[in-house]
Amino acid sequence: MFHHAREALEHLERESGAYGLIVSDIAMPELTGVELVKALHDRDIHLAVILCSAYTGAINWRMAGAVGIRSILMKPVRRAQLAEKVSEVLDAESEAALLSA
Repeated sequence: MFHHAREALEHLERESGAYGLIVSDIAMPELTGVELVKALHDRDIHLAVILCSAYTGAINWRMAGAVGIRSILMKPVRRAQLAEKVSEVLDAESEAALLSA
């Protein structure tokens, strides 16, 4: 877990193959969640992303979809809700990979 987007970005540059999914807040120090995803894409790192936010006004839904964000959860997020969404997103990613193979 990282508290600063730049730390997460640096780690994912080194270890992107170890992950299939990122769960990130939209509002973070240094970069927003959407900016983090864009920075990853700029480095050719494409992972499924779930963003979390406490404010619906903070979300640019069109931009989120355009950069590959798979889901947005509104805070507070319950554990069961997060687990269900993670499973849903990973299942969809697996199905998409099978269809494109």
